[in-house]
Amino acid sequence: MAQAQLATDGARDVLAGVVWAGSLGLVVNGVLVWAERRFFPWTPDRREGRE
Repeated sequence: MAQAQLATDGARDVLAGVVWAGSLGLVVNGVLVWAERRFFPWTPDRREGRE
C-alpha cells in the first residue's frame, strides 16, 4: 500500500487495501468475541445477566 499511494493511479489500490484490511479486522473481531463468549462464560459481564 505504501508503494501504491505513490503511483499515479494508486488511489484505487490504496482504497481496496483499506477496505480489505477493515473487512479482515471485522471478521477477526467477530471471531474473538464469539470465542470469548463461548469459552469464558464466567466473565463479569456475563454473570450480571447482560448478554
